[in-house]
Amino acid sequence: MENSPLTTLPPELIHHIFDYCDIRTILLSVRGVCQTLYAMVNTYDRLAITLNSKSAWTMKSVSRIVRSEQVISLTIADYDT
Repeated sequence: MENSPLTTLPPELIHHIFDYCDIRTILLSVRGVCQTLYAMVNTYDRLAITLNSKSAWTMKSVSRIVRSEQVISLTIADYDT
């Protein structure tokens, strides 16, 4: 994937695409594709996190992977989404 046209796009454009993805997609799918996307996820600083009763994985994963300065919003919901 390192030579894919996707990885040749500027990080700013990839980050704009991430704006439309949920945190699971970004952290669990995109981050593991290749070193270039891994680095782009690690520099993405507009994560919006929503926690609900089904998101126990999120709290553990996010606390290990994400730095606090990467998060722009944290929503704690009492409903299932």
